[in-house]
Amino acid sequence: MSNKGHRLLQNALEILDYTADSPNPVLFREIQEMFDLPRSTIYNLLQTLLLTGYLEKDSAGRYSVGIRCFRTGSAFRVSNPFERRAKEIVEKINTACKETTHFAVLQGTDVVYVYKFDSVHALRIYSQVGKAIPAHTTAIGKAMLSGYSDEELRSFYGETKLASLTPRSITSFKLLLEQLNEIRRTSIAYEQEESTPNVKCVAVPVLNSVKIPVAGISVAFPVYYENKEVEKVIPLLLEAKEKLEALYVLYE
Repeated sequence: MSNKGHRLLQNALEILDYTADSPNPVLFREIQEMFDLPRSTIYNLLQTLLLTGYLEKDSAGRYSVGIRCFRTGSAFRVSNPFERRAKEIVEKINTACKETTHFAVLQGTDVVYVYKFDSVHALRIYSQVGKAIPAHTTAIGKAMLSGYSDEELRSFYGETKLASLTPRSITSFKLLLEQLNEIRRTSIAYEQEESTPNVKCVAVPVLNSVKIPVAGISVAFPVYYENKEVEKVIPLLLEAKEKLEALYVLYE
């Protein structure tokens, strides 16, 4: 494939990512404003994504992700043996504690939820499988970020200001590093209303044989739960962490 072909493929994937990350369907005008590309190029890329089912277009001319994205994502979970086994292990945590439990991976400086098992209680945590949110705003994201050195983290974030999802989100890189140092010491990460109001979480990282984070596990609680209730799930998380790390070695 020519360099031009590579660029067009990259442009198409970037448009797809932009549409997937948008909370609402997007108009052609919004895509054009976001990408420095000729109108005709954007039109042709959108038509290709529509024809292949990766995007859909409603009667108002707004674009959203199509069923092909779901099929591709589902194939990843089915075909990856580590992910399949991880689902079983994480679901057992949910069964034991009856609170919302997540399994996620790190994508750049974002966390992407792969599995979610809801609480049996009336209050639900409205996280979304497949959605990417800033890792530093979540316990599970901070757990995975802790697997990298301060120097690596500086290269990831550069001079970019840390995003804020709630008034309690960390926006100071220095404070983030302080929390990550503590997580490295304990293997336990916490978050309180930093990504979602009225929700707090506890999480652990899953590391490979060279101590690089490959995933994370978290349990979420209503913020009014006492800390002693949160602490009860830590042995479950650490046991799952140990199982998953041993399992990952088999598939490396």
